[in-house]
Order: sequence, then structure tokens, then C-alpha cells
Amino acid sequence: MRLPVSLSAILLFGGAVHAAGYSFPDLGARQLARGGTGAASGGEVGALYYNPAALLGAPLSVQFDGMMLLQHIDFQRVSPNGSAGHYDQVSNAAGPFANTLSGAAWTRSRDGVPLFAVAAGIYGPSANGHLLFPDPAGRSPNNVLKQTPQRYELIESNIIVLYPTLAMAWRPLSWLDVGIAYSVRSSTTDNTLTLYAAPTSGEDPEWDARAQIKTHDFGYRLHGPWSGDSKESTGRLNVGLLVRPPGLDGFSIGLSGHPSEAINATGTLNTVPPDNAKIVQARVIGDSISVLYNYAAEARLGVRYATSNWAVEFDTVYEGWSALKRFHVEPHGMKIEETSGGKTTTQDVAPIDIEKDWRDVFSLRAGGEWRPHGGPLTLRLGALVEPSAIPTSTLSVDFPNTESAGVSIGAEYAVTDHLTVALAYERLISPTQQIRDSQIIQPVAQAGVTPQKVGNGDLNASLDYFSVGIGYTFAAP
Repeated sequence: MRLPVSLSAILLFGGAVHAAGYSFPDLGARQLARGGTGAASGGEVGALYYNPAALLGAPLSVQFDGMMLLQHIDFQRVSPNGSAGHYDQVSNAAGPFANTLSGAAWTRSRDGVPLFAVAAGIYGPSANGHLLFPDPAGRSPNNVLKQTPQRYELIESNIIVLYPTLAMAWRPLSWLDVGIAYSVRSSTTDNTLTLYAAPTSGEDPEWDARAQIKTHDFGYRLHGPWSGDSKESTGRLNVGLLVRPPGLDGFSIGLSGHPSEAINATGTLNTVPPDNAKIVQARVIGDSISVLYNYAAEARLGVRYATSNWAVEFDTVYEGWSALKRFHVEPHGMKIEETSGGKTTTQDVAPIDIEKDWRDVFSLRAGGEWRPHGGPLTLRLGALVEPSAIPTSTLSVDFPNTESAGVSIGAEYAVTDHLTVALAYERLISPTQQIRDSQIIQPVAQAGVTPQKVGNGDLNASLDYFSVGIGYTFAAP
């Protein structure tokens, strides 16, 4: 069984799950309930993610936010003529996955005026986690094709990405706060899909091989996007400003952003050949790989107006996914050994560039909050509209980031002068994506075999996002 062709296809899917324009930039119960707005409001730990300049607030406070995300994904594959008769609809069967935005902040004040603040915390991107689709393993050959039509795109993925963060903010002028946050990134991925190993074109399940890709990376250095010369993962440097225009009481304007990050994920690729493929005398030597690519830059701009009992905020979020030009795949010492006619030959698996076509996007978000009669209860409401960074030609079940709109609600209750509890719920829905121009092809193992296009179909996706936040302030503001 030969693998030079299949390796590029497998790694395409393994990498795409990790960074295919996937980010829904909503974290924290307070911000989530306001439609994901937060660039111009702060005074609590969540600002280290949204805008570090907005950290100035309570003298010493801690926050724990626990979030659960449910991804509802249905895919009805269609044949080249648009018929769905050969395929069952498949759905994501994975349960909810968890995320957090938690940490502690401290503000130094003089005569009641905040001077500077420091914070430490941890958060994870809000759209990673667990996906699980029908697995052909253990099914009879007669019904694998019908029951698992997505198997060449994805069977299962498990992704964890965390950003431990240190941040500080200071007030150089009475109307201006400035902040900076530095994050290291730690990630692990585990992805499984099917590889077609037959010597001729088709989708005969007896020739399906199983491929598993595991990668990890740790980024802490600060330098520009990956260009081919630099092969080190980077950390994240987020800078922000918070302006309170003189003469406009209650108004604040926030701006924050971070540049593109370089990713160098290292790991292993392992394949289990089908029984039919064992008649071919071949084996893979080595399993070490690297996948290099760039993560999107991001910027936030928000305008907020607040009174003692209510506030409204409008944000726009820019995600620069055009930085992701390609996946660069480097096998390390991997070779293909093949025996034919009593002669054994060995060839290196060469590096591979997988070109992409992702694009920059802007999302719009609006939210508000109201404290009835100035009491301990705060009610929140929000809405958002977010386009997709991925054209339909490369849209897949591995992460169905389609254009979407959402609404959110939430509430917060001050249990004591120091303790608060916040709840939030957000619902994102997307129109059905009728994909008829897919360029996603079946990963094949043998040279000369024409791969089938496997990405055309009708894709439906929605998200339910739940968050609980607990905050404690150790002294009165």
C-alpha cells in the first residue's frame, strides 16, 4: 500500500479541524449574555481576553466561568447528480464540551482613582472540543457506504486548546486606559478518519483503511507569522485601549487586538490497512509529522454607554483568516517500503503544501443590561451576526463554520456585596448550506487512483452555549 498521495489528504483533515476558521469569539457569562460584546466594558477578569485595558476595577477579585457548548451538525451527502438516495443523513453524536474564562485581577488605586491593574487567568477558544460521527468499524460491508458517508472527512476529533495568560493595565491619563496581555498556547488534537486503499477508484468499504492523527504544540515566543523560515510556534500578545471621551459622561470606546500566530504542531500519523490491502507487500516506516500554518489575527472595536442602572454596547470583531494561506506538512523520517517481484524499494515521503482559500470576516454584536430599581439583579440581552471564513468549496463536517445569527440572554445576582453569580445562554443558528461546488476529495492510498469528491451535500449546523460565572471581590471597589 502506497501512502505519498494519502498523506497530504489525511493531514489536510487533521489540521483543518484545529484551525479552519473556527472561532466563535464568545467567552464569559457576562459577555456571552450581551451577544459577545466586551471590548468597551470591563472592571473584571474577563477583560484579559476581550480588552486588557479594561482590567481596572475591583481592588482584588477572582472569577470562575464554566461553559458548555453543544454543536448540532447534520449532513446529508449527495451524489454528483444531486441525489441523496445512496446515503444516510449523519449527525454529530458527541456530547457537550467544556470551556472556561477564569482568573484573578488586582487594581492599585490612589484616593479612589485606579492607577494600574494586574491579572492572571486561563481561557480556551470557544469552538474547539469533541465531534463524533458514524464509524464504519464493526459494520457489515453492505451498509457502511450508506450509514457512514462522511467517513472520508471525519469520524471523530478531540481538541483541547488553552491560553494561560498574564495581563496588566494602567491609566496614563484620566480618560485613557492602556493594557497588554501575553498568553502561551498549549494544544492537543486527536483525529480519526477513513483512507481509501483500493487500486481502483470507488468507495468499496472493504478497502477502507483507518487513519489516526495526533498532534500537540506549545507556543510562547513572539515573532511574526510562519513564512517558511521560522518553524516555531508563537504565543499571543493582545494589546488594548479604553477611552472615556471627556465631556461625554457614560460613553467608553474600546479597541483591542492581537496579530496572527504561527503554529507548528508535531505529532504522529498511524494507519490500519484493510484486509484487502494486505495482499500488497508494503509498509510505512516512521510516523512522525509536523503541520505548520498561521492562526488568524483578531481585532475588536466596541462602543458602550452606561448609566447607574442600564448599559448598551455595540462591537465589531475582525478575524483575519486570510493569514491561513496553506498547511505545510513535513514528515520526519517517514518512508514507504514496497516489495514487488522479489524487489524491495524505499522512498521518502516528501513535504506537502496544501493550499487554502479562507478569507477575512467581520462580525457584528450588540448587547445590553438592566438593573431594575438599582437592586441586586441584572438582566442581559444580546444578538450577533457572524459570516463564515470558509467558502462552500472547502466547507466540511470537521468544522461547519457557516454564516450564522444568534441571540443571547442572561442574568446576574449579587448574593452579597462581594459574591455574584451570573448565568448566560446563547443560541446560534445557520441557514442550510447546499454545497454543490465542494473540492473536498476522498483521501486515497495508491498512486494513479482518481479520488472521489465527497463533500457535496446539505449541511445544517447550530450551537447552544451555556455559561455559569461566579465572581468574588475581596474588598469594596
